[in-house]
Amino acid sequence: MFEEDLKGFKGLFMGFIILVIAIGLIHAIIFNSVDRDKAKSIAEDYNGEMRGLIERSKSCRQDWKKEELYNDIEDYVHRVRELEDVEREYIDNELYRKLINAKSRLEKYKDNREEAREKVVALNVKIQVLDENFDMEKDIPQAEYIVKTFNSLPSDIRLTVENMTKYNKIEDRYYEYLANKVEELIDGIGEVKYDEACKDKLYEAGKAYRDLATSAKRKVENKNVFDEKLETYYKLEDEATGSHSDMFKEDLGMLEWYIKNKGNTNVNDGK
Repeated sequence: MFEEDLKGFKGLFMGFIILVIAIGLIHAIIFNSVDRDKAKSIAEDYNGEMRGLIERSKSCRQDWKKEELYNDIEDYVHRVRELEDVEREYIDNELYRKLINAKSRLEKYKDNREEAREKVVALNVKIQVLDENFDMEKDIPQAEYIVKTFNSLPSDIRLTVENMTKYNKIEDRYYEYLANKVEELIDGIGEVKYDEACKDKLYEAGKAYRDLATSAKRKVENKNVFDEKLETYYKLEDEATGSHSDMFKEDLGMLEWYIKNKGNTNVNDGK
């Protein structure tokens, strides 16, 4: 009797165990389905955001916007990497690859702007140290560094430079120095002759003038003297060869200036 009761109890117990397992499996299947639906929904949101970032990368023009977009993409890539495995299964790998490529293309802009900010730190120190009435010979390397570094900065980052009043005075004095050098080159041309030596001097003075910033060009007081010497050289060349060389045409635009302002119909403009 006891043995029969024991067998019956074992049967009930096993049935209970099987029922518990069955319920657990059903529960797991149901919740796994729910979890996957949730994971798929999350991944779809991420895929949509990736499309948006990729589209932004196609139309982004300004460097500061490219840096901003790079940071957004970098943050987004980290978020994707932190997704659960089941969520990452539904991430569009092709979109993700395009996003990584866009990030790589934008990285140089981010690096350039970070480098520019580092330059500003050094530039602020240089401006602070250099006297605004610096020595026109001894301190020119420092002034040149300051002006060229400032001009190399993106326009929005220039706004972060401290003591712009002092910088402007340094720049003005540096451009005055450059203008003086150009004036010396113009004076050094001397009497105009149709020979290689005179041609070289004209070219050197003209190139030095062209390389000046616009505000520095205004400081060259004997520019009209250069124009007259150049015109004289062209006339001598016309008389000697019956045509015009193009020694300044591509490099300086001087021939174009000569044709436009002097109206010499004998000039050969290369057409």
